[in-house]
Amino acid sequence: MPILDLHSHFSFKPANSRGFVDNTLPDPDHWSERFRRKADLSFWIVDFDSMVVKSSQLHGNAAAEGGFRIIVNALYPLEQGFTSKLLNKPLATLTGFSPEVVEDIYTRKQSYFQHLQREYLNLIAGQRNSRFSALGNSYRVVDSFAEIERTLEKDPDTICIINSVEGCHAFGDNLYDRRGLPVSIFDAEKKFLRRVGPRGADSWFELFIESIITNIDRVKSTWEHTPFFVTMSHHYYNHLCGHSPSLASLVKFTNPQTGGAPNAQGYDTNYFPSDCGRGPWKSLRTY
Repeated sequence: MPILDLHSHFSFKPANSRGFVDNTLPDPDHWSERFRRKADLSFWIVDFDSMVVKSSQLHGNAAAEGGFRIIVNALYPLEQGFTSKLLNKPLATLTGFSPEVVEDIYTRKQSYFQHLQREYLNLIAGQRNSRFSALGNSYRVVDSFAEIERTLEKDPDTICIINSVEGCHAFGDNLYDRRGLPVSIFDAEKKFLRRVGPRGADSWFELFIESIITNIDRVKSTWEHTPFFVTMSHHYYNHLCGHSPSLASLVKFTNPQTGGAPNAQGYDTNYFPSDCGRGPWKSLRTY
């Protein structure tokens, strides 16, 4: 009898880490245990050495050995609110992420949706690749119960992956002002909610929501394997719904759960999307 895991991050670490074998980013290896040597840990982490887990929580070889044959994989771009200039290096150490990925999330070089696409495409590319598998088996992304039955009947050692998405922030685009600086939607929402710009342009907040809707449609029309389900929120406020704060102690002071981001303050309240020089909204509207 195969075991089903309703919520796991099978593809999360590989998508955001460099490969141990060939140093590629993202890492194509969804199978191997990920250990971090103590010498690689920053002084922040060494002090808490006994409390730090230094290996990955889930990987294909462990899943196969444990009898897991059906995994509901949560595709998940890490919220920008988890990053901060002070804590990016310890965060990279704790997560095992490549430092440049953490910095990329912090500076918004790529949008949530671009990170989502990268994780999905890396997962798809790794199918039927037994290079790193201890048993020589593979995983396969599936879309139905009938497909699971057929797959396991053909090869009982195949791991069936059902995709989900954790947090609707995953579909969001980056928005920039005319100076090329990323706009904090949390800050912009407070300023521009129910306000419109010159010539009837949408507010930043409305445009951000429109980007989410557009990217959901893009997933439905371009992904071979659409998610089985999508959760509305995760840790941080995503402008669609709220939730109870989940961080405590000193962490909440460095990472307030408001969806905050670098350069969140200082935007000219007269800036509206129609004033901007570049951004993903150009494919959505013409001003």
